[in-house]
Amino acid sequence: MKISISNTKLFSGILYTLLVGALAIAALSMASCQKMDVQLSDPNKAVVKGYLFAGKPVSISITKQLLYGATDTITHPIENLDVVIYDSKNNAYPLLYTSNGIYQSDKLLPQVGETYTLKFTYNGKELSGTTTVPAKPSGFQGTSSISVQPFGSTTSGPPSMSRAEYSWTNTNSSYFLIVVESITPNATPINDTTEYEALPVFRISPTQGSSHSFMGQSFYYYGMHNVILFAINQEYVDLYQDTGNSSQNITTPPGNITNGFGIFTAINADTLKLNVTP
Repeated sequence: MKISISNTKLFSGILYTLLVGALAIAALSMASCQKMDVQLSDPNKAVVKGYLFAGKPVSISITKQLLYGATDTITHPIENLDVVIYDSKNNAYPLLYTSNGIYQSDKLLPQVGETYTLKFTYNGKELSGTTTVPAKPSGFQGTSSISVQPFGSTTSGPPSMSRAEYSWTNTNSSYFLIVVESITPNATPINDTTEYEALPVFRISPTQGSSHSFMGQSFYYYGMHNVILFAINQEYVDLYQDTGNSSQNITTPPGNITNGFGIFTAINADTLKLNVTP
């Protein structure tokens, strides 16, 4: 599954990609937008979408769960909760409510190796989730320039002849995710957009490997790209890989929120530049 988003500043683009583009959020949508059995769904439970980026201010989304079959398909924010994140030394970082179910803190900048626990009370029950910030990917290296011809071009052979290859260190079978983002303003599509889609962001599924190769036909635009390697945790992978639920076979989606739905997880990343040329 690929997504279409506008080019934005690097961090906001990455954040949008992760929160909206991943299959993990499709699973979260089953919790919040209710492809859930009436017997499993609970309108009094909250749905959490919390992603900690190493060294970045914290932003958490908390919304109400909708019932299966409800005519209302818009998620509703849960406002003015007392939301706190604790580190392993029990230092407390209160999050301030802003709007639309978003709770933020610029006082907490998550640190590598630290474990954080999210807590708040909703409808008389304490909700919580715990995650540890992974280390920044190491040894990330790869292609800095690739030449790609449009489909049907005979000047330099088919696009699949060119490849962008990347590798990184992974000695303990950790999970990683690669996102490729076109960052050139008003970039020129490689192919005719009346016949082929042109999406500025694409990604691979979580992998425990240490390398990946993109064929030339994977790219949609000429110009500069960010190739972002994310270090991710098991709870993210579990939610991402949960594709078995349907309206005929419905189970509670995976997540790590006690007494609620959703995810509270941490992410770290490294970025390389790639120039796609004709």
